Amino acid sequence: MKHALALLPALALLGVASTASATQPDVAIGVAAGVDYSAADQIFEDDSNTSFAWGFFVDIPLTDTFMISPQTTIYELDFAGSEGSEAVTDVGLNFKFLIPLNKLRLGGGILAGGTTGLGDYRLHYGLVGQLDFNLISNIDGFVMAQYKRIDVGDSLLNEDISKVHAFAGAMFRF
Repeated sequence: MKHALALLPALALLGVASTASATQPDVAIGVAAGVDYSAADQIFEDDSNTSFAWGFFVDIPLTDTFMISPQTTIYELDFAGSEGSEAVTDVGLNFKFLIPLNKLRLGGGILAGGTTGLGDYRLHYGLVGQLDFNLISNIDGFVMAQYKRIDVGDSLLNEDISKVHAFAGAMFRF
């Protein structure tokens, strides 16, 4: 009987741990497409400064309201004096805080990573805002906006590039 009573606290802790993990959001992987806009007029060939953008995203929840989200996004830049568009790839990590609102989740945070396709590897940093909504069972839809500042350092561009990405996509939750 004494041994059975000694197991009660362990069983209670096990029950608390299982209910805490049941409320935490699941890991998700997703894909999105959208538009890329750049505000650096003097370095681009045409006046549009926009291009198609797409990417892959992974949400890894660390708590109920905080997650890290690795991402890879691909878009094009059309520099003045270059032959055609240059493919640019950003690989980064988002640190997002979430506010659950019934079936919606509003999020915001910071991002940092690396950019390639500008003649060398460059750092980028910025802000992210996101709205998630459940479509069916374990599939969520989302819209995301990102502001990125690409540090071009001492390259031929002579100024950092400000980017705005707007995405819509879907996430599969495991």
